[in-house]
Amino acid sequence: MAEFLVLLAALYLCDARVEAHGHTRTEHTCAPQAQAVQTWFTGFDLAPEGSPDRAAQLAAAHAVFTAWEAANPDLVADMQAEAWLRARGLVTAMN
Repeated sequence: MAEFLVLLAALYLCDARVEAHGHTRTEHTCAPQAQAVQTWFTGFDLAPEGSPDRAAQLAAAHAVFTAWEAANPDLVADMQAEAWLRARGLVTAMN
């Protein structure tokens, strides 16, 4: 679970940094982080990139992840709030 929380923190930080810079997250902005979180839920090797099987695997993993977030609202809120604070600090340090 610790590995998953590290992956999740990276995803939330990416999202927060995008928002802190005044941008909107697109499908590809935080794709590596999102895919790392999703593949943690697959429990198996992914089908080849671009294949319909891979798309189905990632969609199923996303559904499980979304359900996990819904089942853990306090942890998710805390992690997102921490990511937002870290992102604001990163933005301030760069400006």
